[in-house]
Amino acid sequence: MAYRGGIDKRAIAKDGKEMENEVMRVVPPLLKGGGIIPGCDQGVSLDISWPNFIEYTRLLLKRTSWL
Repeated sequence: MAYRGGIDKRAIAKDGKEMENEVMRVVPPLLKGGGIIPGCDQGVSLDISWPNFIEYTRLLLKRTSWL
């Protein structure tokens, strides 16, 4: 089973350590339990800048071993 979503979009909008903490809170436990299709809860909001979204994507790639 894989879970979809679950990343708090407010943490992505704030960037830095808070974004990394949110990714680490959600992704590793779900990978151990079967899998995750990462995504923002309720979609990507307008207050998430493009640089923050790129950094969020890089964090996901590293945590899922795709990078």
